[in-house]
Amino acid sequence: MDDAHVRQRLGVAGTARIDVEARRAPTDGLERSKCRTRWQEAAAEWRLRFKLVRYACSHVWMAHSHENHIVAAFLDAYPFDDEATTVLDFACGKGLTSRGLAPHCKRIVAVDKNPDSVKFFAEQIQNQGIPSEEMNVVCTELQGLPTELDGEKFDVVVCSAAYHHLESISDTTRTLAFFLKPHGHLLVVDFLTTTDPIPEDVPHKFGFSEKDIRTVLDAAGLLDFGQERLKSNSQLPDPLGAEHTQLATICQQ
Repeated sequence: MDDAHVRQRLGVAGTARIDVEARRAPTDGLERSKCRTRWQEAAAEWRLRFKLVRYACSHVWMAHSHENHIVAAFLDAYPFDDEATTVLDFACGKGLTSRGLAPHCKRIVAVDKNPDSVKFFAEQIQNQGIPSEEMNVVCTELQGLPTELDGEKFDVVVCSAAYHHLESISDTTRTLAFFLKPHGHLLVVDFLTTTDPIPEDVPHKFGFSEKDIRTVLDAAGLLDFGQERLKSNSQLPDPLGAEHTQLATICQQ
């Protein structure tokens, strides 16, 4: 990498430091060698910083694109009403799905058992000035008890790409069904069975078959079962690093 390229990468402040270092560089061979080494180390550090920033920006873009893809599937599956629909977002993470659905429903309660994710999401809600009666996030591991979430029931329960993290999807599905209003809908998106394992340390590394999901939903007393394979999108990079077909599941209480 030549000096001009490095100067452009580092910007004005970096250029000033380079020029000062160059003017102060002694003519002695050993000192010049030390100076060159320091310069190379500094350049390497800035190249690393640039790479990390570029990676972080790319990762954020992929996460948002991935969640937007799922939000679109949810919106296609159910007639959300911004003046009436109440939503429970199970395993909400940092709230990307909730924020995507927010303009289309009256109220969202988001839950997750990870305190760091919940704290981040709560700060986002507060910073944006969203009132708690419109969007609220709770750190809890739901058990399906009448005392949880102040006894509230929901028109829709959504779960975005979290089922493969669960030890027992049967238990969780029964719990989510408990929080549905009569004729409420459960919407789940997760990965179909594949021979290529999901590159995460999760209980269900190979996804689920349509039969697996149907059996679990039947056991939870959910009716009007429907599934749709989400259309592939060549513009959408898979955040899991491989091709994994996603399955949108819709069922009614």
